[in-house]
Amino acid sequence: FAALVPLTPGRLGRRRGDALSSVVDDVEAYVDRRLRVWMPLAGMALSGAVAIVVAAALMPAVALVYLALILVGFLVFRTIRWLARRGDGAWVESRARLTEGVTDLLEGADELRAWSAAERSLDQIDLISVRSESLFSRSSRLVAAGRAVLLLAVGSAVAASLSVVAAAVGAGHLSGGVAALLM
Repeated sequence: FAALVPLTPGRLGRRRGDALSSVVDDVEAYVDRRLRVWMPLAGMALSGAVAIVVAAALMPAVALVYLALILVGFLVFRTIRWLARRGDGAWVESRARLTEGVTDLLEGADELRAWSAAERSLDQIDLISVRSESLFSRSSRLVAAGRAVLLLAVGSAVAASLSVVAAAVGAGHLSGGVAALLM
């Protein structure tokens, strides 16, 4: 970033909008990765480990359900991340083309109007925008599908734990307070 500041805006050439938005996006991605990826993963690992240890001490069958849930969560995370990375390159390229197109349009607006080419340029930018939006929507659907799978896994784990705990409470092997703790 420090190396780019003296170059802006004139020395970066025609693609300066792409370079500057790339720098901003990289900084945002770095911060977002820590906040939205690593912190939830660390929280899941820590709380999952504590839950498994406590459940294993009180009722090992519930600990197995918790362990399965954590494994499913990890697998869903890795799968969605892998699928999203496959499509991110096309989206980044499309977004860069859109930024470049808008920058060129704004810089050359007078010439485009003089040659009656403004409509054609706007149509090209609109096509690029639609493609970029489509690629972004695909990525969003992947994330939503991953969250849906996780919600189903959590619901299934709660139902499985509840059936095991309820049977133990019904048989008199577990008190209501311990059952509530496990749930």
